[in-house]
Amino acid sequence: MKPPNKKFPSIDPRKFLREYGVESLSDFIRARTGYVCQVRPLNILAEQLDSGIPGLYEGKRGGGKTAKAKAVGEAFNQPVFYVQCTTGVGFAEMLYEWDRAAQTFAVEQYLRDGFTHADARAQTWTREFLMLGEVLAAYDAAASAGCGLPVVFFTSNNMRSGVSSPLRSRCLYSYIEEPSSPEEIRILRSRVPGVGFELLGQVVKLSHFIRGMGSVVEKPGLRESISLLKALVRKGIVDLDVNIIDRHLGYIAKTEKDEKNLNGQTLTLLNQVAHTKHTQIDGWTRDACQEVLPEASSFLCPVEMHGTLPILIMDEVDKFSETDEDKVLQLTGDGYASVPRLLPDSRIGIFQL
Repeated sequence: MKPPNKKFPSIDPRKFLREYGVESLSDFIRARTGYVCQVRPLNILAEQLDSGIPGLYEGKRGGGKTAKAKAVGEAFNQPVFYVQCTTGVGFAEMLYEWDRAAQTFAVEQYLRDGFTHADARAQTWTREFLMLGEVLAAYDAAASAGCGLPVVFFTSNNMRSGVSSPLRSRCLYSYIEEPSSPEEIRILRSRVPGVGFELLGQVVKLSHFIRGMGSVVEKPGLRESISLLKALVRKGIVDLDVNIIDRHLGYIAKTEKDEKNLNGQTLTLLNQVAHTKHTQIDGWTRDACQEVLPEASSFLCPVEMHGTLPILIMDEVDKFSETDEDKVLQLTGDGYASVPRLLPDSRIGIFQL
């Protein structure tokens, strides 16, 4: 779990949405994090906040699905609970496990105090000895805050036959499209606000050219471009050359084959491409750099708007097996009510659902 920053108040995004509306929700997230929301996914986010139904976001790798969920948590300073979904992910990691060592130690202490073994064991089936996984921890945090349910994000690269119908039926759905070239440039400038016109245009030309190379297997996406730009700006670099591209190739090439194909004489070609005039890209870059970015300070967030609303991210849920999905279905849609039954002892009343 990534906790909120204690130096700043946590703002309840539901209350913000009710006060300012959908467009302001987008502006606030962009002002606080640089994340640019597409229209349809933005509308689904608004419905998530309003209804409490989980959202399922699909799209290509590096397109901004996970970044969207994290941006909501960062913008509103909320705790973010995260599960990387892989086949066979541990029950304890997702849900809970008992602290057996602590239970054994406690039983020994109770026995010394004169408890029977049965009574001593009974004393250890309490919340004190229960270690929550990320999923139940998110629900516990929401229950403790009195806000009902966490905001649940499922993401999927749609790598297998597809997320199951039962899981889909319990979610609001949106496909995050690859951004158009003008949108991509706006996103890059927003995510890396300190970047200058020349460097921004050079990186865009570079990444577009590499994506078109048939010899490159892992095409650099938006994520790679953002990481590269952040690194360059952090070092005060304002203009690319062969040596700089070579030194930062690890931000772009993600396999041994791609690294070899982008090395040597190709570096000279990449540098030439980055410095070649391109009417459309240069125009889009100029427009993006002239755009006035929204400011978070323009939104008043009084004390009445403060509050905790945990964010739960189930990343790449398409990598789950059907058995793993069954666990998730206990925690989504109509299955919300079954959460308490997942605990082995009904006396542990930690969920107000």
